[in-house]
Amino acid sequence: MGAEPVEPIEVGVYDAKTHLSRLLDEVALGRIIAITRHGKPAALLSPAPEAEPPARRAFGGWEDYVLRDGWDDFTEEDQRDWYGEAGVGALVAAAKMNDGPIGEESGA
Repeated sequence: MGAEPVEPIEVGVYDAKTHLSRLLDEVALGRIIAITRHGKPAALLSPAPEAEPPARRAFGGWEDYVLRDGWDDFTEEDQRDWYGEAGVGALVAAAKMNDGPIGEESGA
């Protein structure tokens, strides 16, 4: 005894446009939707053959992610990006000249 074929659920074009999300939820459950125009079947909505339920992300989903060696090395390019062409040495020298943190005026 095989499974009996399921009769499609008939829905008019207007209702299909209005409730497409809801109809797709029904299709995801394996139901077939017949979209009718003036009472005559115009199209069928059915599950795609390769359709699988969407993957759910598990908590801690990064446990298999591997970082390449040296991912956290501070390179010369990083130096220029952070401190400009003059580099951090120029910033330290400027701070010493001002006798205080960079950006503060001294002796006021």
